[in-house]
Amino acid sequence: LQVFALRRVRPIEEAAPASRTRFVGRRVELNQFSAILATCREEGLGHTVCVRGEAGIGKTRLVEEFLRVATERGARAHRGLVLEFGDGEGRDAIRSIVRSLLGLSLGSAERDRREAASNALEKKLLQPDERVFLNDLLDLPQPVEQRTLYDAMDNDTRNCGKRAAVSGLVTRLSVDSPLVLVVEDVHWADAVVLAHLSSLARTVASCSALLVITSRVVGDPLGQSWRTQAAGAPLTSIDLGPLRDAESMALIEAFMTTDNALAGDCLQRAAGNPLFLEQLLRSAQEGLKEIVPDSVQSLVLARMDRLNPGDKEALQTAAVIGQRFDLDCLRELLDAPDYDCQRLVDHDLVRGEGGTYLFAHALIQEGVYEALLRSEKARLHAGAARWYAERDSVLYAQHLDRASDPAAPAAYHSAARSQTTAYRTVQALALVERGLAIATAPPDQFALSLLYGELLLDLGERERARCAFEQALDQAQENRQRCQALIGIASVARAAQAQEVALEALERAQGMAQAQHHPLELAHIHHLRGSLLFFTGNAEQCRAEHEQALRFAEEAGSAELQAKALSGLGDSAYASGQISAARDHWARCLDLARKNGFGRVEVPNIGMLADVAYVQIDLIAANALLDEAIELATKTHDARTECFLRWGLAYVLGEQAAWPEARHQARLGLELARQIGAKQFEAASLIHMSLAEREVGAAPVAEDLAKEAVRIVEEIGTGFVGAWAMGVLARVSQSPDDARVALQAGEQMLSSDGIFFCHLHYCRHAIEVCLEHEWWPLVAHHTDLLQAFSSSRPTPFADFFVARGRVLHALATNGSTKATVDELVRLRNDAEKAGLRAALSQLEKALVET
Repeated sequence: LQVFALRRVRPIEEAAPASRTRFVGRRVELNQFSAILATCREEGLGHTVCVRGEAGIGKTRLVEEFLRVATERGARAHRGLVLEFGDGEGRDAIRSIVRSLLGLSLGSAERDRREAASNALEKKLLQPDERVFLNDLLDLPQPVEQRTLYDAMDNDTRNCGKRAAVSGLVTRLSVDSPLVLVVEDVHWADAVVLAHLSSLARTVASCSALLVITSRVVGDPLGQSWRTQAAGAPLTSIDLGPLRDAESMALIEAFMTTDNALAGDCLQRAAGNPLFLEQLLRSAQEGLKEIVPDSVQSLVLARMDRLNPGDKEALQTAAVIGQRFDLDCLRELLDAPDYDCQRLVDHDLVRGEGGTYLFAHALIQEGVYEALLRSEKARLHAGAARWYAERDSVLYAQHLDRASDPAAPAAYHSAARSQTTAYRTVQALALVERGLAIATAPPDQFALSLLYGELLLDLGERERARCAFEQALDQAQENRQRCQALIGIASVARAAQAQEVALEALERAQGMAQAQHHPLELAHIHHLRGSLLFFTGNAEQCRAEHEQALRFAEEAGSAELQAKALSGLGDSAYASGQISAARDHWARCLDLARKNGFGRVEVPNIGMLADVAYVQIDLIAANALLDEAIELATKTHDARTECFLRWGLAYVLGEQAAWPEARHQARLGLELARQIGAKQFEAASLIHMSLAEREVGAAPVAEDLAKEAVRIVEEIGTGFVGAWAMGVLARVSQSPDDARVALQAGEQMLSSDGIFFCHLHYCRHAIEVCLEHEWWPLVAHHTDLLQAFSSSRPTPFADFFVARGRVLHALATNGSTKATVDELVRLRNDAEKAGLRAALSQLEKALVET
């Protein structure tokens, strides 16, 4: 007797290829691929291959043969599939490839995914700062510290980071052995997947890896735009035509003798389409006596009808679930806990795929699905929706949609919120757009339009966001909804610096929110108004608004709005010169932001703490805080925050007399300000750049820059930095008369309740101008002005420059005394210790003269 020992149980996906038909023809295409693979192995430089053709022409079968050749020659294959329907969360083509690269299946548990991510970092397959992107790609929850960083990024930055992480993973894994990455059916791909493919095309061009893409001709997205994104990466397109008659006959031989009359009928009817031919042959093999069907769909239905009733029902049910389906879901809908798909696999209708099942071809799934009665489809989609309700919010919404369930729009809204929470804004946008397309009930239309506006604003599409919020306002059925829409309109106007429009919208919204007392909306309204008022120079009103915002945020239980209100309170306290209060507010804000991962709140407020260090003359701490915040802002591509951090650093460097670096930082800030259209920040950057240009010897340039800053503040309002700009213009003016005029204009812009730092910097530069021109009465005047303003809000910075102005004035008007010399020595030592090198020269000069 022969004795057999069970060595292992082979997974279904390994067994499936055994049932595949014989590969015939396509020798030219296979030779092309073999040559490309050989070159890749020899030179370590890869290539992208795009296989195009009509549905059923044999793209997948050819790619399977590519992979057989590649694996025989030592390459490792990884595959992702783009589905028209049924992808759900975490199963898109790119995530499938990432999981495969890390040795994971589609259905791998969170624990396994977490372990694989840690292993990838230990093996240096990824850089430590790429872990946050890998977490997203593996659908892992972000730890608080990484969520903070991710939250601070905009959508483009996150997507760029994920593309870079995937590319880095491919590059490093290709060192050990060549890789072949396959992405099928990209005619259904969205913009995110296509961007990944262009990135991968660039990546494989410089490492030992191949990218193989399949697409139908109709809907092929790899046009000129995509090729431009791929930056000229080498690409070979293989367009598949019908099989030749001899090749078709070779396929027929696997099923019947070629002299059979049926063989001739099959050959003629298929016209070289391998999928159609194969289905004809399988139909004949299963007992069809004459050729009647004239399409793949008809053949599939004929083959399905010859299945036993249980398998037929299973195939129909699976077609409703989607091209890829879970066995557990299928069993639930069939109410058959023990059902398996082996007979469907044996008939080459489905195959195993990474712990799930996949229809052997999209046309098979489409054919089975389209043959179902509408009522039966609706019933099964409703059942699938119940299955996915707590498992996958996206598939839940999509199945409700196909079931024509009136709850579908609300489900799309919920799914989009879930994707937004996971920082997948583009995917969320598509879900909202589908929800809007089918929504008929006003509450659904309003909720979806409101979310649409929020997503578009997050993507920086202000005009489309404004239209969405205005549409939501038209769809609103009650005052709270109208209030929410108006807050959205105000948010867009604030981003566009349309202050009057924003304030008018907030005024309307506040009346509605107060009438029924909605604390969450009131917190939004007061925070937005406080932020707008900050740039008008009205610190007191700004503080009052943020106090209200904090009160309502606490009542509503919103940690994010509490953090934002505390940030605003810090700003208003700082603007009023209440430095200790500002520091305390910002510290509380940062504590809340770090605990909850509010990165967009955290990063700018680190920079604000640097301002506290600056006025306390702790320039080392200010530098360190600014460097930390700039690094985070750069990582997260937060241009607005990075802009004000850059000009803040320029000012600190200027006090340290590091003028070339100060000029560089100011220039970076200026570029960012112009890029985002922030006029206030543009004026501030010009101010700092003007000072730096003067100190490096470019006096005419410095004066032109200061005049441009003044022109901007006169255009947008002088409350924020108007007097400061005039003080700098006076300092860089080459004409003493022009300097006097600028000083007079600057002093007129000051008000008793104006912004603290504007007074501080105006007086600091005014004193400097008067010292340089030896206008001693004006030195005393501006020193008195600074002391009067800072007496109720003292800071080491103001105290230093008041004392410096007084002693230099006393020395010039009363001559040298022991008291003045002692004071000069004290101030000189203080300046050296603090690193105030720019203020040191006048003190040292005075000491030499005495």
